[in-house]
Amino acid sequence: MSAARRSAAVLVAVVLALGAAVRPSAAQVPDFVVGADVSFLPQVEAGGGFFQDSQGRREALAIFRDHGFNLFRLRIWHSPAGGVNGLASSLAMARRIHAVGGSILLDFHYSDTWADPGQQAKPAAWASLPFDVLADSVEAYTERVLRAFDAQGTLPVAVQIGNETTSGMLWNDGRVGGSYDTDAQWQKLRTLLSRGVAAVRRVQRVDTPIKVVLHIDRGGSWSATQWWFDRIGTAVDYDWIGLSYYPWWHGTLSAFQYNVTQTSRRFGKGILIAETGFPWSWSWFDSTNNLFGDPVNHTLPAGYPATPTGQRDFLRALSITLRANANAVGWVYWAPDWIAAPRFGSAWENVALFDNTWTWMHEETLTAVEREVPGVAAGRPDVYPVPAAGVVTVACAVAGGPGRDVAVFDAMGRLVVRLAATGVETRIDTSGWPAGPYFARCSGNATASRGFIVVRS
Repeated sequence: MSAARRSAAVLVAVVLALGAAVRPSAAQVPDFVVGADVSFLPQVEAGGGFFQDSQGRREALAIFRDHGFNLFRLRIWHSPAGGVNGLASSLAMARRIHAVGGSILLDFHYSDTWADPGQQAKPAAWASLPFDVLADSVEAYTERVLRAFDAQGTLPVAVQIGNETTSGMLWNDGRVGGSYDTDAQWQKLRTLLSRGVAAVRRVQRVDTPIKVVLHIDRGGSWSATQWWFDRIGTAVDYDWIGLSYYPWWHGTLSAFQYNVTQTSRRFGKGILIAETGFPWSWSWFDSTNNLFGDPVNHTLPAGYPATPTGQRDFLRALSITLRANANAVGWVYWAPDWIAAPRFGSAWENVALFDNTWTWMHEETLTAVEREVPGVAAGRPDVYPVPAAGVVTVACAVAGGPGRDVAVFDAMGRLVVRLAATGVETRIDTSGWPAGPYFARCSGNATASRGFIVVRS
């Protein structure tokens, strides 16, 4: 190995050791997914929208890439009106994604339009098929699509078999829950899912296996997550549990953390937050009705306002919670590019990652494992090792010298432990603590600073 190559190898090792995001090649699953669902991008651009950051007007995918995003999600519909999110447009987007070095998560809706917990309509072409033929069609269609992606060199690294299938898919054959919560219906759903998985396994290569994702919408509900995946059982061959988590619909960060921890312990699968988002404003910037629109009917987590800073801090807290769990693989932001374009309205512009001038709002990383507390004048304490599985050291550097005491609070602000500082460095035993993020606070001479302890399960 040449000296230059040895130096490059050392540099990569150092970056990985520091936990920084390293952009993978297009054929790799990222070590920690920081994803963007960019399915709206062609419509936004066709409607006159464009994107810019501190470098000026640029390709949206390159902006995402240069700000730490390493995976792009695409929804695919069977025979959509106008070809939107159909095979041809999805293939074109896949080529753009690979051109910027991104990896792909392909999200099969198995419908001609939106599929979610409230609607799972069959494609019109499959509407009258007997169940056995329907199952054959799922497998054949999934394989046909993936082989088209493979033929142009853009094979996805992960595939969703269905979108938010909490109440099943391909209604009513694969419908579950409510009056359809029967063994016979669950067996049909397992069959449909398994036939999709079979196609994925047949197309993938030995050296580049594709991660199979089963996706429901209950990121803040352990009871719903347990119910659904217990009923699926081991009959379906999948790799990742996909969850949607929007805090105003799916519960508190504490409930989310509990669900991730329990899901990891019970199922031992990778956990991907397949959809998330957070508002930077309550305002509307066009006449299209917003999905998230008023502070009366939508509740945000305490300490995370609908501001650019609140959006950034929420995503950092999400990252911290996930990085504290060995099975969590990352998150995907839904429609971060759905701005209010002149000829394509947005129901999500106040949740996008670009402001109302179509400018990227977060020049600093969205996935840091620490967060400065507003109003704190002193420096952040160093905490190591992070993540922790036992004793951690908190090195305080408050104004006036070593801190007088060190206090640790959980993610909800509750005091866990308070100790008298033992010089600059204080050791704290985290054994037995629930997995998740904690604040370490050093106090002294009327100033204080905080850093993050991340406890791994």
